[in-house]
Amino acid sequence: MVTHAGMSPAQFQETVTDWLTMARPPRFKRRYTDLVYLPMLEVLGYLRESGFTTYIVSGDGIEFMRPWSDTVYGVLPAQVVGSSI
Repeated sequence: MVTHAGMSPAQFQETVTDWLTMARPPRFKRRYTDLVYLPMLEVLGYLRESGFTTYIVSGDGIEFMRPWSDTVYGVLPAQVVGSSI
C-alpha cells in the first residue's frame, strides 16, 4: 500500500513503466520484461492462434501488471486479474 499512497492509478502506472525501463536485476543485467519465460510466451501464442482468449491471473497487483502485460505477454490490461487496493 505504501507504493500507492497518494498516487492516482495513472501516476502509479507511470512509476511502474519508468521502473521497468530502468531496473535490471544484478544477475542478468537486462530489463525484467526481457526475462520472461519463453515457453510461456509460446503457449500463449498457441492458445490465441487456436481461438482462445488469454488472461493473466496473478497474486500481484493489477496496477503493477497491467502497464506491461500487453507489450510483454500480448494480454490486454483488461484481461489481467489480480489484487487491487
